[in-house]
Amino acid sequence: TGVEGTAGTIQNPADCKSPMAVGSSLSYGDDIRSNEKGIEFLADYSSRGPTSDGRIKPDVVAPGHFIVAPNAEPNTEGECDGSKSPSIRRSIDVGSGVRYVSGTSMASPVVTGGAAILRQYFEEGYCNSERCCGSKGCGESFIPSGSLMKAVLMNGAQPLTGGIQRVPDGNVVNEQPLKEYDGNQGMGRINLVNSVPLEGENNIQLITVNDKFIKD
Repeated sequence: TGVEGTAGTIQNPADCKSPMAVGSSLSYGDDIRSNEKGIEFLADYSSRGPTSDGRIKPDVVAPGHFIVAPNAEPNTEGECDGSKSPSIRRSIDVGSGVRYVSGTSMASPVVTGGAAILRQYFEEGYCNSERCCGSKGCGESFIPSGSLMKAVLMNGAQPLTGGIQRVPDGNVVNEQPLKEYDGNQGMGRINLVNSVPLEGENNIQLITVNDKFIKD
């Protein structure tokens, strides 16, 4: 959500319990301008919690500032390919078929894409009834519930280590420092490699409980 990036500005439906609310961090490499501090910093326009009843929101953050997106032209073949390699440091114009767009409306699709990859992970049998074994077909295929997807994404997120930066002027909001698991960034920036076991990539141990009530 992205309405007035100050404490307590997160709004409905992002402040509801079950939906995943996504904040926007800055980007990385050629997708940041010279006065922007990069991916460890939260964009100041990203709405923040807590909710009116004190819960932490957003749940996670993802890069949402200067994201390359399609700029579709109807009835034109290959129009989304772009005419040159995108670099915000050179120009905001990256070709006829693509463009730079910023906002939490761009951070949310980043998380959606990550969720699609995670869903494929479970459907392709990377987990069995005892644990996630980390290789395709080593376990059983199943359809993950929404609550499992949300839990895995949040569990693997990494707290931002920077701060809150105003864009486009570049000033850091020193009076609102970032802390782990706070109302500015929630659990932090999603990281799929830290979310599920992958053979040859990490050494994560994960047990999943899908679509069941967990009781003491």
